[in-house]
Amino acid sequence: MTAVLSDFAALAGWAYLVVALLVVADAVVPLVPAEVAVASASVLAAGGRLMLALVIAVTAAGAVAGDCSGYLLGRGAGRLGVGRLLRHPRGRLALVWATQRLDRRAIPMLVAGRFVPGGRTATTVTAGFLRVRPPVFLLAAAVGGTLWATYAGTLGYLAGRAAADRPWVGILSATAVLALAGAGAGVVRRHRTRGIRPGSTWRPRREVTHDD
Repeated sequence: MTAVLSDFAALAGWAYLVVALLVVADAVVPLVPAEVAVASASVLAAGGRLMLALVIAVTAAGAVAGDCSGYLLGRGAGRLGVGRLLRHPRGRLALVWATQRLDRRAIPMLVAGRFVPGGRTATTVTAGFLRVRPPVFLLAAAVGGTLWATYAGTLGYLAGRAAADRPWVGILSATAVLALAGAGAGVVRRHRTRGIRPGSTWRPRREVTHDD
């Protein structure tokens, strides 16, 4: 693990690009290990091999870019295409959950979706499908992406400082905390969607054009 981290740090400027690209890809392919990449870069920053401020900046930029790709995907996919993007019953529940709330409060839901497993994809794609106005979406993406990048980057940095001699322990610790926090948010979301059947459909009453 230490050798891998050394190789990653040796990439210098490319390491930041790798982190940004993984965060972008995570928007439409949730299995991409974006949290691990951010945690690794932050732990390296704690050891002086990378700059924490730059890690957070590229993570936030990647988050916004990825969210925009999900938004554009939902905007162009149409109802049938959105359904195919989220075929799994849990994905469909997340989509219905996001639709019902985005129809009322777009910005808070888009920001909150960033911290829920699968919520980022569901909310960004649904926002595109519902035609949330681009300025509203960009504001929400910027706020959510910056908050998440700061949270994940700071957590990784603190874990790296606490395990300075064993950076792999810091990475595992930071990744575990991120995963547990996300799992907790996921439990809350599932609790709120108990009344929604897997076969539920999503038919928004109108396009979302408000600014709140």
